[in-house]
Amino acid sequence: MAPRDHGAILEPEIEQVAVDEEGLAQVGNGLQEAVERGLDRGRDLSQMGVGDDEHAGGHGPKLGAAPERRKQRCCILPDVISTITLRVNYSETDQMGVVYHANYLIWFDRARTELMRETGVTYKELEQQGVYLAVSEVKVRYRAAARYDDLVRVRCWVRDLASRRVTFGYAVERAATAELLATGETALVSLTHHHTLTRIPDHVVELLKPVPDPVRV
Repeated sequence: MAPRDHGAILEPEIEQVAVDEEGLAQVGNGLQEAVERGLDRGRDLSQMGVGDDEHAGGHGPKLGAAPERRKQRCCILPDVISTITLRVNYSETDQMGVVYHANYLIWFDRARTELMRETGVTYKELEQQGVYLAVSEVKVRYRAAARYDDLVRVRCWVRDLASRRVTFGYAVERAATAELLATGETALVSLTHHHTLTRIPDHVVELLKPVPDPVRV
């Protein structure tokens, strides 16, 4: 029996693996091309403005001036038509059982006051600035009768605006059916506390934008 070679146990055999030099070269070339394509794409995206916005987190299109455009649009007031809803009180009717004609003017006044508030200025604020809006002309066209306990809707909007005069339009409707009960307009002039004509303040002119009539007045 041949003696054991204890040295062979301590020195394991190492398998010789043939290396495909040509294959490695092809893999290396492929990786290099992929890296170059990635760099080229990054340059293209940077030229398109992608990933440069600090709020975009490196993804999505660059916002650029879009936030500024949105900011400008938000400062443009939309067309304002205010609406109030009220129920006819017994005290508002006359002997014939319908709303007394003069009470429509009170409804106009309430709707106009709410419109002013919704546009961003109130009568109280104007008077504190020394400007008073006084009614100079009224027109009302009665179309159908409102009666006790009817729920009515009164809409108000700006019809016309000049330097010292503003005209409001009104539509009174039956809330349940949208039946038109009355239409009208009031013209108001701007006065000082001495009751002399004065210009409507510029900031008020910016708020009171005329809109098209929603109904025929």
